[in-house]
Amino acid sequence: MILVIKHTPNEGPGSLVTYSQKKKFNIRVIELFKGDKLPVRLGCLQSVVTLGGPMNVYEEKTYPFLKEEDRFLKRLLEKEIPVLGICLGAQLLAKASGATVKRGTCREIGWHSVQLTTAGQKDRLFKGIEKTKEFFHWHEDSFNIPRGAIHLAYSGQCYHQAFRLGKHAYGLQFHPEMTRSMIREWILGQEDREDRFISEEMTRILDETEEKIDTLLKTAEKIYENFFITF
Repeated sequence: MILVIKHTPNEGPGSLVTYSQKKKFNIRVIELFKGDKLPVRLGCLQSVVTLGGPMNVYEEKTYPFLKEEDRFLKRLLEKEIPVLGICLGAQLLAKASGATVKRGTCREIGWHSVQLTTAGQKDRLFKGIEKTKEFFHWHEDSFNIPRGAIHLAYSGQCYHQAFRLGKHAYGLQFHPEMTRSMIREWILGQEDREDRFISEEMTRILDETEEKIDTLLKTAEKIYENFFITF
Protein backbone atom coordinates (compact mmCIF):
# COMPACT_ATOMS: atom_id res chain seq x y z
CA MET A 1 0.00 0.00 0.00
CA ILE A 2 1.09 3.57 -0.78
CA LEU A 3 0.26 5.98 2.02
CA VAL A 4 -0.29 9.64 1.12
CA ILE A 5 -0.26 12.25 3.90
CA LYS A 6 -2.29 15.45 3.47
CA HIS A 7 -1.85 18.46 5.77
CA THR A 8 -4.49 20.79 4.33
CA PRO A 9 -7.59 20.43 2.10
CA ASN A 10 -6.25 22.01 -1.10
CA GLU A 11 -2.81 20.37 -1.19
CA GLY A 12 -3.62 16.90 -2.39
CA PRO A 13 -1.75 14.27 -4.42
CA GLY A 14 -2.76 15.82 -7.75
CA SER A 15 -1.30 13.97 -10.73
CA LEU A 16 -0.10 11.17 -8.45
CA VAL A 17 -3.72 9.97 -8.30
CA THR A 18 -3.92 9.58 -12.09
CA TYR A 19 -0.60 7.76 -12.14
CA SER A 20 -1.63 5.42 -9.30
CA GLN A 21 -4.91 4.59 -11.01
CA LYS A 22 -3.11 3.79 -14.26
CA LYS A 23 -0.69 1.52 -12.41
CA LYS A 24 -3.50 0.05 -10.27
CA PHE A 25 -1.65 0.94 -7.07
CA ASN A 26 -3.38 0.54 -3.75
CA ILE A 27 -3.30 4.09 -2.38
CA ARG A 28 -4.60 5.39 0.95
CA VAL A 29 -4.86 9.09 1.77
CA ILE A 30 -4.51 10.22 5.39
CA GLU A 31 -5.91 13.70 6.13
CA LEU A 32 -4.14 14.86 9.27
CA PHE A 33 -6.03 18.17 9.38
CA LYS A 34 -9.26 16.16 9.82
CA GLY A 35 -7.86 14.17 12.71
CA ASP A 36 -6.91 11.03 10.76
CA LYS A 37 -4.27 9.00 12.54
CA LEU A 38 -1.03 7.75 11.10
CA PRO A 39 -0.68 3.96 11.07
CA VAL A 40 1.01 2.29 14.01
CA ARG A 41 2.02 -0.78 12.04
CA LEU A 42 4.36 -0.23 9.13
CA GLY A 43 4.47 -3.72 7.64
CA CYS A 44 1.81 -3.02 5.01
CA LEU A 45 3.48 0.14 3.70
CA GLN A 46 5.32 -0.09 0.41
CA SER A 47 6.06 3.64 0.40
CA VAL A 48 4.86 6.95 1.83
CA VAL A 49 4.31 10.31 0.12
CA THR A 50 3.97 13.34 2.41
CA LEU A 51 2.59 16.46 0.78
CA GLY A 52 2.72 20.23 1.25
CA GLY A 53 0.87 22.66 3.47
CA PRO A 54 0.82 26.33 4.52
CA MET A 55 2.09 25.64 8.03
CA ASN A 56 5.72 25.59 9.12
CA VAL A 57 7.47 22.57 10.64
CA TYR A 58 8.12 24.52 13.85
CA GLU A 59 4.41 25.26 14.44
CA GLU A 60 3.82 22.06 16.41
CA LYS A 61 1.79 23.81 19.12
CA THR A 62 -0.68 25.12 16.56
CA TYR A 63 -0.65 21.91 14.52
CA PRO A 64 -0.03 19.00 16.93
CA PHE A 65 -0.13 16.47 14.09
CA LEU A 66 3.26 17.81 12.96
CA LYS A 67 4.88 16.32 16.05
CA GLU A 68 3.15 12.99 15.41
CA GLU A 69 4.35 13.01 11.82
CA ASP A 70 7.88 13.82 12.93
CA ARG A 71 7.91 10.62 15.01
CA PHE A 72 6.31 8.70 12.13
CA LEU A 73 8.95 9.84 9.63
CA LYS A 74 11.73 8.90 12.02
CA ARG A 75 10.29 5.37 12.13
CA LEU A 76 10.11 5.22 8.32
CA LEU A 77 13.74 6.25 8.06
CA GLU A 78 14.78 3.71 10.68
CA LYS A 79 12.92 0.91 8.87
CA GLU A 80 14.15 2.16 5.45
CA ILE A 81 10.61 2.42 4.10
CA PRO A 82 10.65 4.52 0.91
CA VAL A 83 9.35 8.05 1.48
CA LEU A 84 8.90 11.02 -0.86
CA GLY A 85 8.45 14.42 0.79
CA ILE A 86 7.10 17.34 -1.24
CA CYS A 87 7.51 20.96 -0.09
CA LEU A 88 6.33 20.90 3.57
CA GLY A 89 6.74 17.12 3.40
CA ALA A 90 10.39 17.57 2.38
CA GLN A 91 10.91 20.07 5.19
CA LEU A 92 9.40 17.61 7.67
CA LEU A 93 11.63 14.85 6.33
CA ALA A 94 14.68 17.10 6.71
CA LYS A 95 13.67 17.99 10.27
CA ALA A 96 13.11 14.33 11.16
CA SER A 97 16.64 13.71 9.88
CA GLY A 98 18.11 16.35 12.19
CA ALA A 99 18.48 19.16 9.64
CA THR A 100 17.48 22.78 10.18
CA VAL A 101 14.36 24.19 8.54
CA LYS A 102 14.00 27.98 8.58
CA ARG A 103 12.50 30.96 6.81
CA GLY A 104 14.09 31.40 3.40
CA THR A 105 15.69 34.58 2.15
CA CYS A 106 12.73 35.09 -0.20
CA ARG A 107 9.46 33.48 -1.19
CA GLU A 108 9.56 31.21 -4.21
CA ILE A 109 6.16 31.18 -5.90
CA GLY A 110 5.24 30.14 -9.42
CA TRP A 111 7.32 28.61 -12.20
CA HIS A 112 11.08 28.52 -11.66
CA SER A 113 13.92 26.53 -13.15
CA VAL A 114 15.54 23.78 -11.10
CA GLN A 115 19.03 22.54 -11.90
CA LEU A 116 20.21 19.05 -11.06
CA THR A 117 23.55 18.73 -9.31
CA THR A 118 26.10 16.26 -10.66
CA ALA A 119 24.77 13.73 -8.15
CA GLY A 120 21.20 14.58 -9.14
CA GLN A 121 21.92 13.84 -12.79
CA LYS A 122 23.07 10.37 -11.77
CA ASP A 123 20.31 9.67 -9.26
CA ARG A 124 17.59 7.25 -10.31
CA LEU A 125 14.80 9.64 -9.24
CA PHE A 126 15.68 12.00 -12.10
CA LYS A 127 16.50 9.38 -14.72
CA GLY A 128 15.33 10.63 -18.12
CA ILE A 129 14.88 14.22 -16.90
CA GLU A 130 16.89 17.13 -18.29
CA LYS A 131 19.55 18.82 -16.16
CA THR A 132 17.47 22.03 -16.08
CA LYS A 133 13.70 21.79 -15.72
CA GLU A 134 10.90 24.15 -14.72
CA PHE A 135 8.74 23.17 -11.77
CA PHE A 136 5.98 24.84 -9.79
CA HIS A 137 6.95 26.33 -6.42
CA TRP A 138 5.11 27.81 -3.45
CA HIS A 139 7.11 28.16 -0.23
CA GLU A 140 8.69 30.55 2.21
CA ASP A 141 10.76 28.17 4.32
CA SER A 142 13.75 26.13 3.22
CA PHE A 143 15.58 23.09 4.57
CA ASN A 144 19.25 22.40 5.03
CA ILE A 145 20.52 19.17 3.51
CA PRO A 146 20.51 16.53 6.29
CA ARG A 147 23.84 15.13 7.45
CA GLY A 148 24.77 12.19 5.24
CA ALA A 149 22.19 13.09 2.55
CA ILE A 150 22.97 13.76 -1.11
CA HIS A 151 22.18 17.21 -2.52
CA LEU A 152 20.32 16.61 -5.80
CA ALA A 153 19.01 19.94 -7.10
CA TYR A 154 19.06 23.70 -6.64
CA SER A 155 17.49 26.89 -8.01
CA GLY A 156 18.55 30.52 -8.16
CA GLN A 157 16.14 31.45 -5.37
CA CYS A 158 16.58 28.37 -3.19
CA TYR A 159 19.81 26.40 -3.25
CA HIS A 160 18.47 23.33 -1.45
CA GLN A 161 15.76 21.99 -3.76
CA ALA A 162 16.13 18.23 -3.41
CA PHE A 163 17.99 15.58 -1.45
CA ARG A 164 18.20 11.82 -1.03
CA LEU A 165 18.79 10.29 2.37
CA GLY A 166 19.87 6.66 2.33
CA LYS A 167 18.56 4.66 -0.61
CA HIS A 168 14.86 5.47 -0.66
CA ALA A 169 14.08 8.76 1.18
CA TYR A 170 13.69 11.84 -1.02
CA GLY A 171 12.82 15.44 -0.25
CA LEU A 172 11.68 17.84 -2.99
CA GLN A 173 11.12 21.52 -2.23
CA PHE A 174 9.26 22.00 -5.54
CA HIS A 175 5.85 20.58 -6.51
CA PRO A 176 5.89 17.89 -9.23
CA GLU A 177 2.32 16.82 -8.37
CA MET A 178 0.55 19.98 -9.54
CA THR A 179 -2.33 19.96 -11.99
CA ARG A 180 -3.93 22.86 -13.84
CA SER A 181 -6.94 22.86 -11.50
CA MET A 182 -4.76 22.79 -8.37
CA ILE A 183 -2.73 25.79 -9.50
CA ARG A 184 -5.88 27.69 -10.37
CA GLU A 185 -7.36 26.92 -6.95
CA TRP A 186 -4.22 28.14 -5.18
CA ILE A 187 -4.10 31.32 -7.25
CA LEU A 188 -7.79 32.14 -6.75
CA GLY A 189 -7.22 31.74 -3.03
CA GLN A 190 -5.11 34.91 -3.22
CA GLU A 191 -7.87 37.07 -4.71
CA ASP A 192 -8.80 38.73 -1.42
CA ARG A 193 -5.33 40.27 -1.17
CA GLU A 194 -5.17 43.96 -2.06
CA ASP A 195 -1.49 43.97 -2.98
CA ARG A 196 -1.39 44.97 -6.66
CA PHE A 197 1.96 43.28 -7.20
CA ILE A 198 0.56 40.01 -5.86
CA SER A 199 -2.45 40.32 -8.18
CA GLU A 200 -0.27 40.91 -11.24
CA GLU A 201 2.07 38.11 -10.21
CA MET A 202 -0.80 35.64 -9.89
CA THR A 203 -2.16 36.56 -13.32
CA ARG A 204 1.28 35.95 -14.81
CA ILE A 205 1.52 32.57 -13.10
CA LEU A 206 -1.85 31.50 -14.52
CA ASP A 207 -0.72 32.50 -18.02
CA GLU A 208 2.55 30.59 -17.62
CA THR A 209 0.67 27.55 -16.36
CA GLU A 210 -1.17 27.17 -19.66
CA GLU A 211 2.21 27.00 -21.40
CA LYS A 212 3.99 24.72 -18.96
CA ILE A 213 1.54 22.37 -17.25
CA ASP A 214 1.59 19.62 -19.89
CA THR A 215 5.37 19.35 -19.68
CA LEU A 216 5.18 19.23 -15.89
CA LEU A 217 2.65 16.39 -16.01
CA LYS A 218 5.00 14.34 -18.22
CA THR A 219 7.99 15.11 -15.98
CA ALA A 220 6.01 14.20 -12.86
CA GLU A 221 5.12 10.83 -14.35
CA LYS A 222 8.82 10.12 -14.90
CA ILE A 223 9.56 11.02 -11.29
CA TYR A 224 6.77 8.73 -10.05
CA GLU A 225 7.97 5.93 -12.29
CA ASN A 226 11.54 6.31 -11.06
CA PHE A 227 10.46 6.44 -7.42
CA PHE A 228 8.00 3.54 -7.42
CA ILE A 229 9.54 1.22 -10.02
CA THR A 230 11.61 -0.88 -7.61
CA PHE A 231 9.07 -1.07 -4.79
